[in-house]
Amino acid sequence: MRRAHRHPEETRMWMFLSRALRRWVIAAVLVPLGAKALGAAGRGLERRSGRTRLTRGVQGAADLLGRQRRRGRR
Repeated sequence: MRRAHRHPEETRMWMFLSRALRRWVIAAVLVPLGAKALGAAGRGLERRSGRTRLTRGVQGAADLLGRQRRRGRR
């Protein structure tokens, strides 16, 4: 499978970011979005079917992601 060729400007931009910085940028965006999505899914499931093991698990995962995000801000 061939990769699509990127524009030279785009390649140069990412070249200057270290792997750790790229990982941090991705995590800084995806973790909060994941927490919000899991929280919304858990609340929606709970509205439909009541409090179940699944809804508690989904909301617990959302809380865990939210705590990790808040802990990282310190």
